[in-house]
Amino acid sequence: MPIVSEARLRDLCLRIVLAMQAPQDIAEIVADILVKADVKGVDSHGCRLLSLNYIHQLGNGMIVPAARPEVIRQDGATTIIEGHWGFGHAAARLAAGHAIESARQYGIGTASLVHVSHIARLGEYAEQIAEQSMLGMVVCNANRAQTPYGGMERIFGTNPIALAVPRRGGKVLLSDFAMSGKSINKLKIACQHEQSLAEGVILDKEGYPTTDPNDFFDGGVLLPAGGYKGYALTLFIDIIGGILVGAGCAALIDKYPGNGTLFIALDIARWRPLDDFTSELEELLTVVKNTQLAPGAEEILLPGELESRAEDQRRRKGIPLDNETWQGLQDTAAKLGLPASLFAK
Repeated sequence: MPIVSEARLRDLCLRIVLAMQAPQDIAEIVADILVKADVKGVDSHGCRLLSLNYIHQLGNGMIVPAARPEVIRQDGATTIIEGHWGFGHAAARLAAGHAIESARQYGIGTASLVHVSHIARLGEYAEQIAEQSMLGMVVCNANRAQTPYGGMERIFGTNPIALAVPRRGGKVLLSDFAMSGKSINKLKIACQHEQSLAEGVILDKEGYPTTDPNDFFDGGVLLPAGGYKGYALTLFIDIIGGILVGAGCAALIDKYPGNGTLFIALDIARWRPLDDFTSELEELLTVVKNTQLAPGAEEILLPGELESRAEDQRRRKGIPLDNETWQGLQDTAAKLGLPASLFAK
């Protein structure tokens, strides 16, 4: 298993995205966001996407690498952005920035994004908002993968939601997860490593529970996290990220809907002094961390705490990449005409 420095991985990803014919500024954003995911230990949304997803989407026209996002309407605290099927990372970062600017002016800012390829880790953009002393929320709909509670047909995407708020000392409290039992990229990792899933994550194509991740890719479906409650949230995310923003819902259209996304920023200081907010937040988190443990439990973890620990370790020691990911990067680079010597050192 190679251990790669953050700087080297960033350079490799940048070269690959540039070879996909993305402009320099867009390629830098894509590489930055993918590597940040790997640094935080969210390997399912890191550099492996270049070989598992993006090279294939490029080949079938689902990514227009040189396309630039365009603001097509601004109305008060609302911004509407057309992605023109370019790399979603740059478009999503732009959208979050517009939500932030509107929130500075109005106290609340929103931006919608339509017609883009994958936008990677949703928490990236909620963090972007929280780092500006705001509450950030991002929801996204996508292609059919998940069934409604009680169903066995693909209707919804994984429909992730991310929420983030600022903490003291420049930290951010982040919650970021798919509304399905697993994200599709985590299912791919489980297949690669021949790992079984927990019960209640997927059904096979006949509608029966299974723990084999390969059954999903053989026509199975993802189940909603949290049963009927997760299904209800999934439905509303499809409404918000699909119908409201005009991206369309996968269940209603024959073509790929893209990643319809809504970004919301709330300027905390419009409600109360930021210091008061962060002080009370730290008190709450201290109480949560000190909750009496149930038998067999070792620790109460805050959302995002594992990622923070991984980030600290990986910045010091390097980023471990499994052999499949490392080989995938090499194969993708070769397809794009890049020299094998990039991986030799």
